[in-house]
Amino acid sequence: MFNLTSKHRNVIMGVSAIIILVHHYFTNILDKPYKFGAIGVDLFMFVMGLGLYFSLYKDAEENKFIKSLPSYFFRRFIKIFPVFGAFLVFWGMWMFSNGGMTLKSFLLNLSFTGYWTLSYNQYFNWFISGILLFYLLSPLFFFLTYKIKHKTISTLFLFVFLSVIVFFMRKNEAGEITRTLIMVVRLIPFCFGMLFGAYCKKAPSKAERNFCIVFFSVLFVIGVWLYILNNIYWNDSGFTYGMPWYSFGLMAPLFALIIASISELISKFIKFIPSFFSFFGKMSFEIYLTHVFVIEYIMLDLNKKGKLWFSEPYNFIAAFFVSIFSAYILHCFSIKIKSIFNKTH
Repeated sequence: MFNLTSKHRNVIMGVSAIIILVHHYFTNILDKPYKFGAIGVDLFMFVMGLGLYFSLYKDAEENKFIKSLPSYFFRRFIKIFPVFGAFLVFWGMWMFSNGGMTLKSFLLNLSFTGYWTLSYNQYFNWFISGILLFYLLSPLFFFLTYKIKHKTISTLFLFVFLSVIVFFMRKNEAGEITRTLIMVVRLIPFCFGMLFGAYCKKAPSKAERNFCIVFFSVLFVIGVWLYILNNIYWNDSGFTYGMPWYSFGLMAPLFALIIASISELISKFIKFIPSFFSFFGKMSFEIYLTHVFVIEYIMLDLNKKGKLWFSEPYNFIAAFFVSIFSAYILHCFSIKIKSIFNKTH
């Protein structure tokens, strides 16, 4: 079950990218919040935890973990900084032409700290600063599952600890959801991803495996229950406690496993479908960047001015293809940068 999520990691990320794109389009352009689509972000966090565990594992096994940390962070940096920097130039030009960009805000965005240091309309997206936070915390999360015998117990304690923090953060005095809350609640699926990564490398005992099946199934049910309560009975007041994101974090591990299982089944008969989603998964970071720019900036601005290109569903189709095409160009640029880096190292 754990290796299945690793094997179909790109498929999970591809499905997540499409879910998020649809979610942002419905919410921003059609003004019909597709709230469940936000689970795509939690799937990203889960898969990120899985992947980062693999990156840290090799150096730890070779007993050079501490010495290799600078190299580890640099590899992470090379993976995302060039493509984000290239993208940010185009986004910055668009923002500047609309009177919403200064050199200071551009540099703070480029440093991945814009979310923490700039006002709402000055930073690109919370996810960028979130990646930096998750990278910095990944070695700590890694050690909580690496050589600990009962990995599920250590993960359970971390889950409870994060849950308590999320609960006590709530909204600030102005009634706004704190920026830190949005980050911390996403650490929950991230730590679950780390656990799956650990069990991919060292298979759990039968008892641990059975516990995980029951544990994540129960979390999924609780997550669905909290999601229903928030949307039907609490009238979104659960946002005070970060409840929508919290419920998605509980659902993410089993949901990822379901996607991986379906992909495994389909691949035995029709390989094209998993390959299709895997294609999107390989450039999921680029898709995240481009679709936010296309939908939440360009199309939203055109929508407010009543100048959208077409009628529905053609506007959505246009948004989809423009986002994917732009992401593909960025992805090719990213591959080129990695190739140059590998030749020089």
